Amino acid sequence: MTGSERIAGAFARAKAEARTAVIPFVTAGYPTLARSEAWALALVRGGADIIEIGVPFSDPLADGTTVQRTSQIALEQGVMLADSLEMARRLREIHGVTIPILLMGYVNPMLRYGIERLAADSAAAGVDGYIVPDLPAEESDEILLPFREQGVELIFFVAPTSTEARIAEVGERAAGFVYCLSTTGVTGQRASLPDFDAYLERVRAHTSIPLAIGFGVSNPDHVRQIGEVADGAIIASALLNYLDTVPESQQQQAAELFIRGLRGEAPFPPELGEPPTSAKPPRPAPASERSAPESAGADRAFVCRGVRGATTIEANTAEDILEATTDLLEALIRLNAIAAEDVVSAVFTTTPELTAAFPALAARNLGWTEVPLLCAHEMAVPGALRGVIRILLHINTTRTPSEIRHIYLREARALRPEWGLDDAQLAEVLGRQTGSATPRG
Repeated sequence: MTGSERIAGAFARAKAEARTAVIPFVTAGYPTLARSEAWALALVRGGADIIEIGVPFSDPLADGTTVQRTSQIALEQGVMLADSLEMARRLREIHGVTIPILLMGYVNPMLRYGIERLAADSAAAGVDGYIVPDLPAEESDEILLPFREQGVELIFFVAPTSTEARIAEVGERAAGFVYCLSTTGVTGQRASLPDFDAYLERVRAHTSIPLAIGFGVSNPDHVRQIGEVADGAIIASALLNYLDTVPESQQQQAAELFIRGLRGEAPFPPELGEPPTSAKPPRPAPASERSAPESAGADRAFVCRGVRGATTIEANTAEDILEATTDLLEALIRLNAIAAEDVVSAVFTTTPELTAAFPALAARNLGWTEVPLLCAHEMAVPGALRGVIRILLHINTTRTPSEIRHIYLREARALRPEWGLDDAQLAEVLGRQTGSATPRG
């Protein structure tokens, strides 16, 4: 089933039930990757028709203060586009979510990821479409066409101030639904919404696909008002602001009831039961627990696990050793959400000919001043790959073995191809260009 077909099915089911489709938003990685995933599942249980996952970005165009704040907190934990895709994949494959999943993000991370690769990876992860505020319809073809070939749609915006020409451009390219801004400006919770009749009549003159209204949608009255002229209501800031007022132990219940309230099936604001008296207080170690992926509603024990990585360099210089080690170590940190306080120990090895610097210095430079570090040489096995730097981290984590991300870079990818990242993938993970050390070749 293509993204367009899955989205159309969601609106058709809502229409058959004589109600407005409800489309809530969560930011990937806010307040943690685990909890954003748990929130999304709770929203599905509550009756969400489509889930919108925000991709954290440092320079948003259309986000108000709430979404900006949540995005910044996720960015501080290293959450990126690849993590948002992984969250979508987990919702599909592990938790069996069948409703449409959309990612909301900006063009820059998409271009850095690579459009063809992103289209294929998105389809494989079960993503049905992307909402991209800074991509005008008339400039979208280089992204739209590769995505559509993979069954992934672009959802386009119109605003009350859009010209007839712009609305026509959107109508020509749109599939799934058209995202109609309730007003000009940015996202944010609002007390009231304007009249949409004339505005929506202009949009419907150019397309027959469903219309959904977002920006400022905050309560069941807004959803009912939207349902008189449109097909779906998109809720972001009001939901996030509400969940921030609820104790962590009740947030999943709150998210589920929030959606039921918007659908008119439960009181609004939600009426929460008493928190479980046996609930254990969260472990105070901040970074690792904030980011550890876990199944919704289940507490996992912290265990010590190993994380492996390897890379290669061309020249035996201190600069090349430290640059390559830093790139590898930062990638391991980001993809496994590792904080220094969660590292039990770290072992760095090099092949015997690399002697210009201790690779563990890269960890010290990243602030691992209290982590036990050890450097050693590998065995000089005849015919073995030369110029190799290896890392073995022992970390306290709630991740299962299948959730640990091992990383092999440069020529070391030949050692474990299934764990390899090419240069473009590494740059996407790090959010910057990699070190200048030249790969062996």
